[in-house]
Amino acid sequence: MRARRTPWWSFVLAAALGVLAGMGLSKYGEISGLPLVGAPWIVPVVLAVLGGVVLYMALQIHKYTTKDPVKRAQLKPLDPQKAFGTLVACKALGLAGAALAGWYGGQIIMSLPHGEAEFYSHAIIECVVACVV
Repeated sequence: MRARRTPWWSFVLAAALGVLAGMGLSKYGEISGLPLVGAPWIVPVVLAVLGGVVLYMALQIHKYTTKDPVKRAQLKPLDPQKAFGTLVACKALGLAGAALAGWYGGQIIMSLPHGEAEFYSHAIIECVVACVV
């Protein structure tokens, strides 16, 4: 099996769709009166932990594959299933991260005009933190 790079435009498309969905949810929240904007504080924590775990796994694979063959023979053999799982996790986390950044970015865009209200100011801060993570 041959691994292929994820095209750059798929990340842009995921972010754009996330922005549209976030803006739509915020507009629906305004119309219906339901408080749908914002992100619980657990979201950035979970995203950061997932990102750290996947980065650690990817660095292990990278370290193994970039060693010269003499030093690589001294290491324990690489499990192909682990390498494949790491590749899939990296690709999935990249696309999901782009979509979620767009989602929270769309909520920020729609909440900025209402920023003077306490609810929206807290929602903007929550969304900025989640978007950055």
